[in-house]
Amino acid sequence: MSISSATIVFTFGAARTGSLKTIDFAKSLNKPCFHVNLFQANNESVAEKIHNWLKKTFDHQDIILNIAGSRESTRDGIGEIVKDIIKLVIIK
Repeated sequence: MSISSATIVFTFGAARTGSLKTIDFAKSLNKPCFHVNLFQANNESVAEKIHNWLKKTFDHQDIILNIAGSRESTRDGIGEIVKDIIKLVIIK
């Protein structure tokens, strides 16, 4: 994470355990961090929020993005959901 420009953490509900540690670590490095609670919105609106946050935070600069969040073993299907959201962000 130290070489990344920012981190996005995807969870279902509040960030806990490893996801919470990731958020805290990003903050300790003074790196921008965006938490996405996948229970609160659909993929399209999440992608829009991420796109707007990235645009506001980095103003079209090239960045390295760290993607983190709940494990697939504890949240079946989260990998596909995150992949779909990131694709939507990229095409915006």
